Amino acid sequence: MFNRTTGIGLDIGSKRIKLVQVKKAGERLRIVKYGSMPTPAGLVEAGNIFDPERLGEEMAPLVEQLDLRGKKVVSAVSGQQVYTRILILPRMSLKETKATAIYQAVTYLPISVEEAAMDVFLLRDFTDEEGKKQEVFFVATPQLQVNNLEICCRLAGLKLAAVEIEPLALNRLLNPAEESGIWACVHLGASRSYFSVFRDDLLLFYRTLTSFYENIKFIIGEDRTDSEQINIAEDSQFKFIVRDLAAEVGRSVEYFNIQNEQRIAGLYLSGGGASVQGLDQFLSTQISCPIYVADPISRFCVPSRADDAAKGGLNYDFTVALGLALRGIV
Repeated sequence: MFNRTTGIGLDIGSKRIKLVQVKKAGERLRIVKYGSMPTPAGLVEAGNIFDPERLGEEMAPLVEQLDLRGKKVVSAVSGQQVYTRILILPRMSLKETKATAIYQAVTYLPISVEEAAMDVFLLRDFTDEEGKKQEVFFVATPQLQVNNLEICCRLAGLKLAAVEIEPLALNRLLNPAEESGIWACVHLGASRSYFSVFRDDLLLFYRTLTSFYENIKFIIGEDRTDSEQINIAEDSQFKFIVRDLAAEVGRSVEYFNIQNEQRIAGLYLSGGGASVQGLDQFLSTQISCPIYVADPISRFCVPSRADDAAKGGLNYDFTVALGLALRGIV
């Protein structure tokens, strides 16, 4: 399905659409092509695509500009439409696990299983007083949104090869080699934020957060460019937003640590909100966990034409798209 040396990621957000192609040569990764466009008003909201035909037509010029027509692409579903749960089941085959998880989903999914696209990921095997068990991560999303994504890509001139959820892309891109245990990511996107916890390649926990960066953009106005970074030490009007974020993340970290034997070893900030100067230092004073700002493009050779503003955009705004592009090549 995939070219093992080249990958393309498509991130369709409520504010902007990002498309990036990466290539692997030996142990080196290179960003080959990248581009973005404003998301046409009214077509995408909170991860939902409302008019895939028109959106695909609007995206076609960007695909042509990057000379990617006919290429296979990886994209993601996101937002409140993604439903997750950790299940404890008797140990069984993968086929039986999927069937059992779908059977149980009838009792808690807000949509019917007939209308859902679903998958499960094995987290761990263990044994307790009742016998051999397995812990699995269950994820579901409306099948309609997957269908809409496929229509959008086809009309834009792309071939949708795979669909996943954004945290998996972030783990693929940001997974810190030095963290041998459990680590977390707070992704602060333009219109959606979420907290995810990982162990190696496994997603252990996922929770949506208040839209931190969207709230900041509402105060400063959409005309302020991403390169104009906000400094919370100087802009006191933003402090109440930052305090709310710290409280929400702190509760999520505490909840996870209470529920698990291993504690979170480090927390990484990604997305446009991670560009807020001093955010990592402030959160470090509020949360009992080391805080870092993710630096994803440090893994890549960047096109020579990219100036500092372009590099900043790739580092903060293309995080999900880059992680999607890496599927199948790392």
